[in-house]
Amino acid sequence: THMRITHIKSEASSIGVRHSAMVHWEETGWPTNELSFSIDDQPAGMCEANAFLAGLYPLAVLHGERRIEMAEPVCPMLVDGLATIHAWWRSWGLADGEAPVVEAPAEHRAVEGSTTATVFLSGGVDSVHMLLLNRRRFSPGDPGYARDAVFLHGFDIGKHKKTGPETSYFGLALDHVRPIATELGVRLVTASTDLRHLPTAEGFWSKQFHGACLAAAAHAVTRGPSLVLIAATFDVANMSTWGSHPIVDPNYSTQRVRIVHECARYSRLQKVRDLAAFDVALDHLRVCQTNPEDRLNCGKCEKCLRTRLELFVAGVPFAGALGDTLPDVALVAAQVEVHDRYTASCYRDLAAPLRALQQTSRADVLAEKVTNFERATPVATG
Repeated sequence: THMRITHIKSEASSIGVRHSAMVHWEETGWPTNELSFSIDDQPAGMCEANAFLAGLYPLAVLHGERRIEMAEPVCPMLVDGLATIHAWWRSWGLADGEAPVVEAPAEHRAVEGSTTATVFLSGGVDSVHMLLLNRRRFSPGDPGYARDAVFLHGFDIGKHKKTGPETSYFGLALDHVRPIATELGVRLVTASTDLRHLPTAEGFWSKQFHGACLAAAAHAVTRGPSLVLIAATFDVANMSTWGSHPIVDPNYSTQRVRIVHECARYSRLQKVRDLAAFDVALDHLRVCQTNPEDRLNCGKCEKCLRTRLELFVAGVPFAGALGDTLPDVALVAAQVEVHDRYTASCYRDLAAPLRALQQTSRADVLAEKVTNFERATPVATG
């Protein structure tokens, strides 16, 4: 079986540009799909085939496609990088068999212009912390100084075709990310993709797919030589198999676009402590996993509770985006779930600071949940 990617084109839209391609699934019985990337306030210009190859490669692996056929040229660096990604997935037990063979002309062209840096900015702890550090490390004239920040619809908002586009929540989230972008001096670029609407499988997004989605959007959005910065979720001490990973993300690079996995040396609590003095972030952070229609954060899901506790131990009793940061102990007991090594490490880091602040009951609840997770989970490596 093989996947064919055809009819790559770019068209001006009423608000920017839309890049699209047709995806043909040989012998699977699925209808042909259209994959698109839309970028607001961007002039029309041809989208590189690299964007579609990067985004679709994980789906070809998932569905056992042996070949990926394209008529448009793609970067040899990306083709080799995708084979390396497949090798990593095989070593982690996430892929079987041989890597799909990419059958496409090799792209050979000069990369002209000065390098610029772009970040993905969701408004969450990881991406806001990354942009804050970018401002501390670089001066406006440096190539590494981020000039653009991409806010992507179809990533965590509007991800499921069957439940609708979540446009009202996207608008609310956009209203909250704008002040962060303004305060930190980046041009906010809104973009969207329907990559997640293509045939996939339960759990595939988190383990193998979301890094590819960001990389594909990076190739679609940027022009000229670019550094594209993706914020790490896990810290080095608690790294695990994940769709965005420091040894995977750079392999989505081309000769024009370098993908950089940033800030993996910082724990979640370290990031929150760094943001504690950044008032704009405290008023506009978006961490919620439930995407409520009427407010930015529900305040009660696992990630909201974790962030509230982290802010509390960082010395922030109230945050505009989350309200009072010390949640009721009964809510912590009922809602907090320790579901992987990373969240276990986050709650383990909170126990001692909570005890120091005389919050023993909450510390005890977290410690018990971490202990129960560790007893039920075999020791993992790598």
